[in-house]
Formats: sequence, structure tokens, C-alpha cells
Amino acid sequence: MDALPPIIDSVAGNGGNNLVIDTGSATLIAEKATQVGIGAPRGIAVGPEGSVYFSTPDNAVRRLDRDGVLYRFAGRAGGEGFAGDGELAIQALLYRPQRLAVGPDGSVYIADQLNNRLRKVRPDGVIESIDVQLNQPYDVAVGKDGAIYTVERYTVGLSGSLRSRLLRIDTDNTVTLIASPPSGSYLNAVAVGHDGSIYTSYWDNGTQIRRIDPTGTISTTQFVPNIFLPNVGIKASVIATDMEIDAEGRIYTLDGNCHRIWRIDPDGSVFLLAGNRAEKCQGGSFTGDGGPAAAATLSQPSAIALTPNDELLIADAGSGRVRRISTAAPGLALGDILLPSADGAEVYIFNADGKHLRTLDALTGALLYEFSYTSYGSTRLLTQIVDGDGNVTTLERNDKGTLVAFVSPYGIRTAFNIDDNGYLSSLSNPVGETVTFTYTEDGLLTGLVDPKQNAYTFGYDDVGRLLWDENPRGGVQELAKSISGENDSYTVTRTSAVGRVTNYSVQQTSPGEEKHFVNTFPNGTQSSAIDGRSGNQHSVLLPGGTEVNWLEVPDPRFGMQAPLVRQQRVSTPSGLQSVTNFQRTVTLADPNDPLSLTARSETMTVNGQIYSSVYDTGTKQMIATSPEGREIISELDEMGRVVRLEVVGLAPTTVTYDEWGRLAQVVEGTGETARVTTIAYRADGYVDTITDPLQRVVRFGYDAAGRIISQVMPDARVIGFAYDANGNLQSVIPPGRPAHDFTFTPVDQLAGYVPPDVGIGDTATAYAYDLDGALTQINRPDGQQVLFNYDDS
Repeated sequence: MDALPPIIDSVAGNGGNNLVIDTGSATLIAEKATQVGIGAPRGIAVGPEGSVYFSTPDNAVRRLDRDGVLYRFAGRAGGEGFAGDGELAIQALLYRPQRLAVGPDGSVYIADQLNNRLRKVRPDGVIESIDVQLNQPYDVAVGKDGAIYTVERYTVGLSGSLRSRLLRIDTDNTVTLIASPPSGSYLNAVAVGHDGSIYTSYWDNGTQIRRIDPTGTISTTQFVPNIFLPNVGIKASVIATDMEIDAEGRIYTLDGNCHRIWRIDPDGSVFLLAGNRAEKCQGGSFTGDGGPAAAATLSQPSAIALTPNDELLIADAGSGRVRRISTAAPGLALGDILLPSADGAEVYIFNADGKHLRTLDALTGALLYEFSYTSYGSTRLLTQIVDGDGNVTTLERNDKGTLVAFVSPYGIRTAFNIDDNGYLSSLSNPVGETVTFTYTEDGLLTGLVDPKQNAYTFGYDDVGRLLWDENPRGGVQELAKSISGENDSYTVTRTSAVGRVTNYSVQQTSPGEEKHFVNTFPNGTQSSAIDGRSGNQHSVLLPGGTEVNWLEVPDPRFGMQAPLVRQQRVSTPSGLQSVTNFQRTVTLADPNDPLSLTARSETMTVNGQIYSSVYDTGTKQMIATSPEGREIISELDEMGRVVRLEVVGLAPTTVTYDEWGRLAQVVEGTGETARVTTIAYRADGYVDTITDPLQRVVRFGYDAAGRIISQVMPDARVIGFAYDANGNLQSVIPPGRPAHDFTFTPVDQLAGYVPPDVGIGDTATAYAYDLDGALTQINRPDGQQVLFNYDDS
């Protein structure tokens, strides 16, 4: 599995229609809601404590608690009509209950369609009618102020033309008409946003979603039939037969006709959460439970509801189930994907379009980076990166979205030039030192010229594979690929500038079998690696004969996305062995949330010697214990940085950071004997001064590219530094002394050292290299030469 995407499963119903006929006063239906038939659920709503309410075709409303137990809630299943106001809701009669809503006080509202009423079940379980005459109410929503919004859907005339109205019913039962579409258009749903905005969806040669904000301003989003959706990659009709709005203003829409669920972000991006991905509507089906929601199919979904944990519940009428789409971790939007780093230290959050949204610290859950995007036409491009301390890196773009520059949090600007084909043609640092690039028409890099005008060139074969590259000294390395066998076995041969040959082979005896990787070096020695069929057993044979074998196992939080090395065995040709075993256990507040870590314990055993580490999120302490029992206690801050380090029995070290997250102070020890080192910064973000425990201050100066050009010592002596255009250190100027100069080859290897003139003649040292970059000669100031010779390997 490549990521942790939203998962779909069922929380009620087994697909059967063997509905229970309600009798008596008993409320329990089933201890496990997924083991009984519930028919075709119609409406669905969620209470603030997580209880789920859904209406069924047998004129009843059921309640599902957080433990998966199913109860009667309202209506006598199997009966129909109007009765029971002022009594317990389970004794009442309903007549085709449709959509549901939960009010701010926990009351449940029922669109009792054929009774032409809105029914309300109070928290004490008693049912009553809203004292307003309606015409077949179909949908209902309730605002935080207690106002009720309902969509009526009814037919008129002999032709049975569908008409609809949206009404607001205030707490004093005053009715206000909000919308009444003309014939041929009709309302589908109503929802109330977290900010009090009213959302409606209706059909008028395409879906229109209208938002009326708290000031009364109306905005409309129009989705024409078969619109091309770049985030989905298909043309499709976005139809909203039901809607839900989350706290961030994202709109979740249900298309009951095409068996799909969409997510519409505030920036207008559209993502397909679940359902068929074909351009044309297809018949619904029930597939995908237990797997990624994006790969699942739905069957005549009739309504959706968001839980307090931002899970999306679906009344999947055709499958006879209530289904749930849940994220990989709290705080993610439905459709977002969680992906850990290979070592499990960080977690990356992507949206359904593959855009990187956030990076989190896997240990503390802290936000490390957040990425923002801006729309340029139909494309959204990265424009800002904010780290966990609030430092902002800006990507400047022109009005077409072309990248112009990077601007650091402290205003330092690196400029970019993009050619007409959209490829990077040059970049310049603040000093104006520029690297230029050239390409083929297909975008393959053919040339690079560094700031000193040294040129690198590249050549390719007809399918775009690199064949050779030449550096500014004329050194050329060549690459060639040969296919061997019929099972994707191949060898890549690299020939260096002086003719040394290295072969890199990948061998596989048959598809699905283990792969052997063999590197043959110019001296004839080899290193090899074996990748097992299971993907978790690995072996490497080093050129000297040492063999390393290791076994990878799933991480307890992230599985094989961040595998652990459970055992590593190193065997030398002489028979010596080193065996390391590693084990990690975690405690999660929520077993389904890999970021709900409360504790982590790690044990490493090296040839019988045990090293252990325990981390507790409550104290933010990590305690490492050596085989001899010595303890090192590390305390972390919210960002996962060490703020206190103590070897038990020795003086502690404390570390503080400034408001931008930079190291500001290190204190070794406590009290009067504490040793304090302080770091101060310039406005451009570079270190300005370092003050040691004796209050001696060292100050630094920089050029515009951030390179140190001066170091002022505590006694005011100044050391100077200079650089060439490629950033190589060109000279060091001691305090009050002449410069020590350095020269470099066109490929930035040290070519010469020229000390200050002391009146004894030439005191320079020169260095020479072959075309592979190996040192061949040193010419010393005394006239002596040191020569280096290499064999053919």
C-alpha cells in the first residue's frame, strides 16, 4: 500500500430487507447493527455525541450508537399514518419519513413527507409537530439559532410537474419563503454551514449550489453537464442531491443518480470521493468495503451526513446499508491521503489531487510545514510554504503562474527565468551569480553553464536515456544498457573518462521471483544484493566478502510504508558475526488513528546487549537506557525539538529557541555554575553573534548570498573570507595579515594554494587530477613533486 487514503466500511445493515416489525416498548433492535437488515435507508443525520439517525422505508427512524448498537427511535415500523404527538416517539406513526437533521439542543427533526409535517423528537424522546402546514417536506436543516430550513418537493397539475420551495421557519413558527424555482428547475437539498451560511442545491440545466452568507450576500457555483474536472481527469455531471458542509467550508455533495460523492473545496477544486469514475452514469453496485473509498462503488445513495469527527456517513439505499468514509487520521479532510516518510519520522498529507498540503512530526503530531496553492486558470500552483514556527517562504509567480523567484522568510530572493517551453533557463542568487540551462524540445537537459562560465553537456538516446555527460575539463563518462534474458534482466555499463568500466546488473530468473542486484567494479570485485519475493528479506554481499542480511517488518503505526529492521546479521569472511534485533511497540489513543500516539517503546539488542528507549507524549520525555543501566533523559517541545538533555547523575543541558524556531541559547548546568551560550540573529536571518559562557562575543558578516565574509573575534580582530562565483572559498585573510589564496579547476576541485609572500620565492602548492577527478600530482613549494599512479581498476 502506497499511502493511507480514506477508507470506506459499513456501520449498519447487512444488505437484507428482513425489517423488524416494531412492537411494544422495547427499543433494542440488535447488538450489532451490521448483522441485521435495515431496508433502504433514506435520510441520515448525526447528533453531537456521535449517535447516527436514519430513516427507513418502513416508516421508522433508527438510532445507531457509537458502539454499533441499533435501537428504535421514532415511528412504528410497518405502520403508516399520523399519530403520537406528545407521546414517546417510538409509539408514533410516520408516513414516508425522508431527510433528518439534529438541532442545537439535540432534538431530531424529521421531514415527515406524506404527513406534510416536520416532526421533532425532543431529547426526552417525546415527539411533536412543528406548528406549520407544509407541502411534502423532503429535506430539513437546522441553524445554530434554532431556525429550521426545509425543502418541499411536490407535483402539480395533471402532468405531475415537479415543483419545490425552500422555506425558513423561525423559532416562533414564522415562515419565510427563500426560494421557489420556476417550472423545469427544482431544489434538491439544503444545508447550514458552520458560519451560519445557507447552502442550497438545485437543478437548472446543471447543478447550481448557492450560498447565502450571514450578511445576505448570495454567491452561486454552476456545474454544467459533462464539465471537465481536471482533478478527476474526466468529464462528468456534478449533481448535488444532498449536501454537507464542513468547518473549512468544503462542500460534500451526493449524486444519487450516478452513485457518486464529490468534494468541492472553497477554491473550486472538485474531487471524487467515492463511486464510479466513468464519464457516463452507470448502474450502482456495492463494492469496496474495507478498502480505499476512491475505489469503492455505491448503490443508489440517498443522503449523507458528517460526524463530529469529520467522517462521512452515506445512506446507501441500494445496498441496504449505512456506510462510512473515514480519514486515516483526525484533522484530515475526506479525500486527503496520509503518507509517512520511509523512516516513519514524518507524515505527509496530500489531497486527492496529489498536492502536498502539510508535513507533520510523527512523534509529536506537530505541524512542520504547510503548503498553499493559488489558481492560475485551471491549474493550482504552489505559492507559499509556512513552517511550524510561522516562517513564510514565498514562491513568486507572474500572472500566468510561471515561477519568478523564491523569497525566504527574511526577504532573500533567488530569481528564476523560465523559457517559452516552461523549462528553467536560469537561476540567480542575490549577488547575481547565475546558472543557465538548455534543453531538447522534449525537455531533456543538454547543457548547464555555471556562474564561472564552465559548461557541462549531456547526450541521450532515442528514448531519452542518458548516454554520456561531459564536464568542463573534457571528462566524459558513457552509459550503455543491455537486455539479458526474458524476465526484465538487464545491465547498465558505465565507462569513465579514463576508461574504467563498472557494470550494474539486475537479474531475475522468472517474473515474481527474487531479484539479484550485482555491481562489478573496475578491479573485478563485486557487491551484490538480493531482494526477496516477500519484499521484506534482504541481503548484501560487500566486495571484501562481508555479508549483511536483514529482515524488515511492518511498523506498528504505518505498516510497510515505514518498515522496521527487525533483525540484522553481519558476517565477516573470518567467521565473526554481529546480530542486532530491534522491536518497537506503541500505544494509541485511537487504534485507527496512527497519529494518536500516547507512548512508544523501542528495544535494540546488539549481541545480547540491550539498549532501550521509551517516549511518553504526556511528559514529552524520551528516556534512553544503556546496557549498563545509564539513563539519558530528553525532553521535547511541541515541535519535537530537544529542550532539555540530561545524563542521569550529570548536569543537565537546556536549550531554548526564539520565536522563529532558531537556536537561541544553550545552558549547561544549573545555578551559578551554569555555562550559557547565546546566539543572536540579523534581520536577514543569518547568525549575527555568538556569546560564549565567558561573555566573549564573536560576530559574523555576510555577502548578499549568505556566505561568511568576516568574523570579528572577541578582541576585535577580524578574519576575512572571499569566494569565487561558484561559491568556492577563494581567500582567507587573517587579522592584520595578507591573504591566503586558493584556486580551483573548472569542476571545482582545489587547483592551488598561494600563501602570503614572505620573500623566499614561489611558495605556491599546485594540484593536478586525471579526467576521472582522481588526484595525480602535487607540486610542493620546495620544488618536490608527489605523484599518484593508479592501476586500470
